[in-house]
Amino acid sequence: MQRTIAVLLCALFLFSGAVFPAAAADDAYTYPEPEVLEIDLYIQPYHYLEMISGTDENKHPAIVCINGGETQEIGIQVRGDSSLREGLETPGKRIPFELCFDYADASGNFRGNPSLKLINCQTPARLLIQYIAMLSYAFSGVPTPRITPAFIRINDTDFGLYLAVEDLNEAFVQDRFAGASLYRPLNKEDNPERTVLFEGAEMLIKADYGNETILRFAEGRRRGENVECYLDVDEILRFFACETFLDNADGFLSRSRNFYLAENNGKLSLLPWDTDYVFETLSKGGEWSEFAQYDAPLFRYLTADETNRLRYREYLRQLNDVFLNPETFLPWLESCIRTVSPYFQRDMTIDLRSQDVYADLTSGSEVYNTHSGNLILTFEVYHKIMRRLLAGDTASFTNLKEDAIASVKVKKARQKTHVSQPDQSVIARICQHYWSLRRQVFEREYGSQLLLCCGFFGLVFCVAVCSVHRHAGRKGKHVPHK
Repeated sequence: MQRTIAVLLCALFLFSGAVFPAAAADDAYTYPEPEVLEIDLYIQPYHYLEMISGTDENKHPAIVCINGGETQEIGIQVRGDSSLREGLETPGKRIPFELCFDYADASGNFRGNPSLKLINCQTPARLLIQYIAMLSYAFSGVPTPRITPAFIRINDTDFGLYLAVEDLNEAFVQDRFAGASLYRPLNKEDNPERTVLFEGAEMLIKADYGNETILRFAEGRRRGENVECYLDVDEILRFFACETFLDNADGFLSRSRNFYLAENNGKLSLLPWDTDYVFETLSKGGEWSEFAQYDAPLFRYLTADETNRLRYREYLRQLNDVFLNPETFLPWLESCIRTVSPYFQRDMTIDLRSQDVYADLTSGSEVYNTHSGNLILTFEVYHKIMRRLLAGDTASFTNLKEDAIASVKVKKARQKTHVSQPDQSVIARICQHYWSLRRQVFEREYGSQLLLCCGFFGLVFCVAVCSVHRHAGRKGKHVPHK
């Protein structure tokens, strides 16, 4: 009898596990510790000055050494649009770069990818905000480029702390999908011949494996047919939840161009890119958009189905309750701030509110300033507001913000001890140090040979001078006086 009961209980357990699978996202989430890459770049002053002019888009030869490893010959070029314009306005020319490891050797790569983007976040807070944004996509199960802080030195000159982001290219889709077609929105300098339409946007084919799902999807949408069979619906709903959670003002739901599209095994999915305009409502103090008020046609199409809408709301809840759980997220964020703060103190191109970056970002009463405010308090309050919004509270954003702040113990605001300006001489030092490094390398590699050559030619010169002098003296004795 007991054996029969045990068998029945086991069967019931297995059945309940199949019908009600545990939500993996509700398990304790392990946040990645930031690995600060140490990137040393060596580039000729002529090429460096050409790049920071803002008008040169060519690849320039350079040498790179990462984390003290072997040196590699690479190509380096300027990237970015609004981030480039912002960087050119700073005294130290804090502009975004791309490192091309396949410039001199077609097989060159860094951790499997031939290119690495270096994002020029203009303040410490914005760097951490973008880092957190990308991690939220990865938490939700959306294929996301790897990202980590990177401290850059150019010609042995401390330059600045950037975000190193894996490029979305053929190597990325091979690694994440084992081969897939990849598309990105068309830019004005692109060749429009290799484009397809997706939701009204022209998409450039970046990696093509011959799959025509996107064409069938576009045709089905034009005819008003049900096209969910061409979409990875669950992954796209997770992507939409992240866009909403981050209040991404420059993403797909905002009808902007900062996203990629992957086509894999007959299914289309969306990939994140360039999260520099997230949490914009927080920074501007505006009204929060309702979660279902986006006018992106694909969002309206998918969330018109009640099941999809419930799944979308559940993924939002997981982002707030699990990813942004204050008990785990805030200690991790404090650890991240402590890790990167010393690198900001060495940053020669960034404008700091004070010399104590750690204190700026972890204390004080200034919240909802994702450019320079207290991030610990900001996310503590943000979690409370999101929880109330998800529960259906229709109060205005302003009231929610004030109520949430009042419920949080606000620490005494710190006095600004010193406001540091970007180092305007960093460009001159990069150029000067290059020639100093070249001289050191020359002396180290050719020092003894150079000394012997100089000695030999010096001896030849002395003998020649003495010989000429003696010959001239003998000729002078035979010159008759008139």
